Amino acid sequence: MYYSLYNACHNSFVFCTYEKDIDYSKLTIALCDKHDKDGLIAVEIANEDDYDLVMHFYNRDGSLAPMCGNGTRCMMLYAYKLAFIDIKKEIKIKTNGGDVYSKINSLNPLSISVNLGKISFSPELLDLDSKDEMIDEEENIDGVSLKMTAIFLRTHHLVCEIDNDVDIYNLDKVAKEIYANPVFKKKININFVKIIDKDNIFVRTYERGVGWTKACGTGAASSFALLNKKKLVNNIVRL
Repeated sequence: MYYSLYNACHNSFVFCTYEKDIDYSKLTIALCDKHDKDGLIAVEIANEDDYDLVMHFYNRDGSLAPMCGNGTRCMMLYAYKLAFIDIKKEIKIKTNGGDVYSKINSLNPLSISVNLGKISFSPELLDLDSKDEMIDEEENIDGVSLKMTAIFLRTHHLVCEIDNDVDIYNLDKVAKEIYANPVFKKKININFVKIIDKDNIFVRTYERGVGWTKACGTGAASSFALLNKKKLVNNIVRL
């Protein structure tokens, strides 16, 4: 088989065209280990009139995931190079996390936009072992004070607001303790967020099935959406 390697902000993936009767979990583990990538995306031309493409996304550990934001941007370029889609046309993508719309705005410079829809705090969508929404829940783990909110934005995310004096690169124990919490029945992507100012935030993500990643599109979007809803940042921010 033929496959390609792509990255968006160093969030990196293996890409291939989707075929039936392939063990993609096993293939993902093999290729991600070989190339040190975060996941595998198998791209399928949709056979339904309402959709253009179908995303089959697997985390590095071989687990099937709802979808991927940075992966969507890479997928659009990959699909364009295979002549699956046209430039400047909005593409409707079927994912396990719901419908996603994306568009290649230009090739030089490369600009690809993704519409992820609206955020939800639904415990059901988030697969929480609770009937209550998790919003601004305060915790202290390993001496680090956190304000945690669980958000579904085409996939499961936990946004953890931390103080600016906390070393965001020294949170392994905190991330692993949160990740192991049984309230998250299907685990969760964890985003540690610092507000630099109204126009700038810093996000570091511990991704489900992967571990620490260099970037996460849906994690960045979830973090921004929450902070913007709380009026802590402006309508456009730099991460």
